[in-house]
Amino acid sequence: MLTGAIGDYGTSRRANATGKTTKKGHDIEIKLKKGTVLVNTTTLTKAFESLSTPTTANTSNCSFVFHVSAPVPIVKGTGSYSGISGSVTIDATDAAITAKKKTGTCTMSTTSKPLSQFTAITGTGTVSR
Repeated sequence: MLTGAIGDYGTSRRANATGKTTKKGHDIEIKLKKGTVLVNTTTLTKAFESLSTPTTANTSNCSFVFHVSAPVPIVKGTGSYSGISGSVTIDATDAAITAKKKTGTCTMSTTSKPLSQFTAITGTGTVSR
């Protein structure tokens, strides 16, 4: 869901710079009811990858929060969003609870799935057409 200059909703998927679906793309295509918006998330992805420790951690109950903020340029749009441009500063927060090992330490492997996870993404910026 996007609010503000764009009031629309839909789904998103990882894509390449042309908007083609790919698991390894650095862009996100947001497919909305009135058209699509393609944004480049390279800087945001690098910000998450550069976190070596959680922003907040509670090892007694294995709950962790990771937070990053990064600029995300708008690449292009279709439909009602044709010709869109601008940039949005995205704040992304990922919270998770992981399992405890038999040793009492928390599971922090990047390959292990958390017991529960929540992601919130907000942003502000300037868009024009």
